[in-house]
Amino acid sequence: MPESPGTDVHAIEKQIRAMFGEQVKSVEIRPIAFGLKAIDVLFVLPDRGGADDLERRLASIAGVASVEAGNVTLL
Repeated sequence: MPESPGTDVHAIEKQIRAMFGEQVKSVEIRPIAFGLKAIDVLFVLPDRGGADDLERRLASIAGVASVEAGNVTLL
């Protein structure tokens, strides 16, 4: 979730793609309420690190207020 409705979610998306490269499989920006938009990202990552490392790295991006891993599974 971005910090506010005025946060540039497309800039955050670009930073995510730059940080994770080909590990980003899809990005969906969807409206939540009152102009706030959520950024849903599908990643395919190696097993090492896990969701905690992913959440920590995403939370370090400027403009990101919160991060939640919605579904984690092994391939």
